[in-house]
Amino acid sequence: MPAQPQISADDHVVTLNPIVGMSLEDLARVGIDVLQAGISHPMMAAEHLLRFNRALVEVVLGTSAQEPPAGDRRFQDEGYRSSAIHSRLMRGWLALDSTVNEWVQSMGFEGNELERARFVAALATDAVAPSNFLLGNPAALRKARESRGASLLAGLSNLVNDLRHNHGMPSQVDKSAFTVGE
Repeated sequence: MPAQPQISADDHVVTLNPIVGMSLEDLARVGIDVLQAGISHPMMAAEHLLRFNRALVEVVLGTSAQEPPAGDRRFQDEGYRSSAIHSRLMRGWLALDSTVNEWVQSMGFEGNELERARFVAALATDAVAPSNFLLGNPAALRKARESRGASLLAGLSNLVNDLRHNHGMPSQVDKSAFTVGE
C-alpha cells in the first residue's frame, strides 16, 4: 500500500476550502461521522489497530524508522533525537498520526467529506502531540530549567488570560497592540 501523505491541522490554515463555513457543530458532526464509519467497519479498524500496535513495538524496541516530515517544526529540537524517551514519544505519536490518517483515508469518504474527516482527525491527533505537553517537549523542559521556572509561570499567566479574555482559546497575537478601527 503506498504511503499516505501526512496531514496536520495547520496544513489547512492556508487552504481552508474544505472547512470554510464550518461551525463547531459541523466539526462535531464530522467527528461523529468518522467514529460511526469506524464502528460500522470493525475489521478495518482492527487492521489499523494491529498496524499501530506493530509500529509501537518498533518504537519501544528502538527500531522504528518513523521520522517527522521535514517541515514539521514541532520536532526540530535536537532533544527528540538525543533523548531516548523523547525520541520514542515522537515516534509513537508519528505512528499514531500515520495510522489515524490511513484509517480515515480507508473509510470511503470522498471529496470535501474526506478533507473534513482528515481535518478533524488531524485536530485530534495534533492535540495529543508530545510537543504540546511539558514533559513531552525537550525545548520547553530546557527553557523551564534555564529560566528557573519563570517560563512556566509566564505560560500559566497566558493560560489564565486566555481563559478569562479569549473564551478559553489560545491567543494568536497580542491584542493590546491593536486599536479597533485603525
